[in-house]
Amino acid sequence: MASLKLIRQISVLTAAEKRELRRWLVQKNTPQNAVVGKLLDYLLLQEPGTAIDRQSLSAVIFPGQTYNAVRIRDLISQLSRQLEAMLMQQTLTLDKPLAVNLLLAAYGQRAGCYELFREESFRLLNKLEQQPDKGMHEYARLHRLCHDLYFHPETDKYELGSLLLLQKALRYEKLGSQLCREVYEGELAVRQQLLQSPDRYPFNTTDSPPASLQLLLDCRQLGQTVHTAESFRQLFDRFQEQQQQLPSFEAHIIFKMMLNFAGRRATAGDESFIWQLHQLHLYGLSNHYFIERQQITSIRFSNIVVAALMAGQEVWVKLFMDTHYPFLPASERDYTLHWCQALLLYQQAVNTREVPLYEQSLMLLQQIPYNNGPLDLRLRSLQIRLGYDYHFLLLNDAHLPESWMRNFERHLWKSQLLTQNRKNGYLLFIRLVRKIMRLQQRHATISARQKQRLLQIAEQSDGIYFIGWLRLRIQAL
Repeated sequence: MASLKLIRQISVLTAAEKRELRRWLVQKNTPQNAVVGKLLDYLLLQEPGTAIDRQSLSAVIFPGQTYNAVRIRDLISQLSRQLEAMLMQQTLTLDKPLAVNLLLAAYGQRAGCYELFREESFRLLNKLEQQPDKGMHEYARLHRLCHDLYFHPETDKYELGSLLLLQKALRYEKLGSQLCREVYEGELAVRQQLLQSPDRYPFNTTDSPPASLQLLLDCRQLGQTVHTAESFRQLFDRFQEQQQQLPSFEAHIIFKMMLNFAGRRATAGDESFIWQLHQLHLYGLSNHYFIERQQITSIRFSNIVVAALMAGQEVWVKLFMDTHYPFLPASERDYTLHWCQALLLYQQAVNTREVPLYEQSLMLLQQIPYNNGPLDLRLRSLQIRLGYDYHFLLLNDAHLPESWMRNFERHLWKSQLLTQNRKNGYLLFIRLVRKIMRLQQRHATISARQKQRLLQIAEQSDGIYFIGWLRLRIQAL
């Protein structure tokens, strides 16, 4: 009977806590709490093992009224919740680390609270890191702090500091796991000396790993083994079949790994992955993987637009931008939308050769500031492609494209954020654009062998960007 649970709950309270619970109810001076207080006064008089009939209880609390089972059940539940709330409040008052963890969780979950969340999290992180003797509980807290800071949707994943957070999270998880293992192994060894027990409990070692673990392991293999579009599609099909049963966080990570692999293959010129990448984005949108806290990042928004245009979905891109641009952060909304619109206009200009579309695209690009963020790479590379197709080919002006290429090279050489492989990919792109421009300027002397050699350089250059665009420009020489 539910009332017996209430009596057991009340019986564990000290006399001071019982008085505190009574004051807790009185402070919330409502008619309903007055009735709850009457129930508490009655139950305080009962022994822990007392069996209480609900009809008899109703007659005491509501004398002269018809028995109402729902009313008495709700009254019992209200008192139980008030008692639990008081105990939790007392625990928070006594357990400072728990209170701080809950406060950080509250900051992390509230919109517009990121700076406060980040400030308080780093303050605690620095304090714990300076602690000389750390146990498994401290390592668990350090791991959780780094994890929550890195995976917060407003954390800039393109900053070196965020990469350090991820590395710290991995390190603290390993150290904490080692400590836990040794503590449990030591305790188990002691117990086995005192108690008759098997060396190891016979767990079923043939159990298959959890679906999320197997999918994560398979995704880790994506970059290490050769995968065709068909084998990748089978992996994606398996993920879709199991997605409803997967833990939410692990499902997001698995999806991100597949999306990253498909994106790299599509960018490398593998046309069999272009449509697959667009389908992944459609799946991510329908399953709410891209919008967190009512926001979508600038890079994710532009990634979706780029992939859809690669797949020839210009009409869909317009609809996507119209419906999703309000989810962009206010500080990034204008320039992100300008860049996506400029890319769309450029793609339409390439398809139709209409000069006004090139001009409109260029006007939008001129409204976007250089901010040294990840969108800079896209802004600068689009300037170069637009410069070649419009300024160089149509206006016979090589000066502006060359100026943009020199500026882009300086930006790449100075960048502390980009890996050398990414820098090399863009530098190779610029080098080949220059080569194509020089060959184009002496069009009559281009031999089939020169074109073939240039195509081989482009196709065989590892990590080069815009290989599809380069391929078409070389073939048009």
